[in-house]
Amino acid sequence: MPDRRKMKLRQHQQENLDYFRSKSRAFSLLPFGSGKTPICVLRIGDLMPRRSLVVTTTGTLYKWMRELRTWGDPEWTCIALHGRRAQRLRAFKSPHNVAVINYEGLRIMIEAYGEEFLKSYPVKIFDEIHRLKNPESDIAKDSALISHPNYADYVYGITGSPVLESPLDMFSLLRVVNPYLFGSDFEAWRDRYFTLESEEKADGSKGFPKWTCRPGAMEFLADKLHQISFRREKSEVEVEYPVQLFEDPLMLELRGAASRAYAEAEHRLMLAVRDQVIPLVNIYPRIEKLCQLARGW
Repeated sequence: MPDRRKMKLRQHQQENLDYFRSKSRAFSLLPFGSGKTPICVLRIGDLMPRRSLVVTTTGTLYKWMRELRTWGDPEWTCIALHGRRAQRLRAFKSPHNVAVINYEGLRIMIEAYGEEFLKSYPVKIFDEIHRLKNPESDIAKDSALISHPNYADYVYGITGSPVLESPLDMFSLLRVVNPYLFGSDFEAWRDRYFTLESEEKADGSKGFPKWTCRPGAMEFLADKLHQISFRREKSEVEVEYPVQLFEDPLMLELRGAASRAYAEAEHRLMLAVRDQVIPLVNIYPRIEKLCQLARGW
């Protein structure tokens, strides 16, 4: 266990923490590897004795548990709402200060305990919040519900991948972190700031219709997002990014369902890059998913 007396935030982390302390609902858009987790743990400590819920991906759930032990108070009781349904329900009923859950687990807890679960955590932290970009997905709807002002006093969203595939993706993230900005009606928001247009092809024919920002709307929406976001570029943070992560790559043989899942994910990624179906800035999360599949996460 690190000596807490010697632990110190870097400048950009302290600035981000101070920013969170000035707002009850906000984003952290620091780049990947810049240390967003300790900022959130210390903010959780600020808000004690209020209980906190950290919502994250399955692959980073136990990383959060480690960071809570490292940066949090030794007297905190931190639990993981993970595993089989019965295991999650038993853990929820145990005394604790902080709970960590994966996005997919929200539905289990909401269906089992309803408002008891919704009201149990006045502080909500959403890690990798870009996963909620589709407002119609179950995890986006569940996240919007538990972060509603009726159930949460403090809400913070963090991501190292703030670039979205479409400006439409912005709505779902804002609905979770700060529904006061644009409400919760996606179609009303879309119709106000976007228009459905068909792109004209070189041969004069019409392509598939797509939603495009109305004049001036993109600048207005970006300004609203920046008003509740702490942002720094990679060049502005004190992080030394490694040139090579592993000197000796981990080699393993995948079999059965794991092998088929990896092959399918690899094939889809290859097609996406070749056909430019997705921007290059969004390739990284898909490569990360391949790594997760390979490690059996």
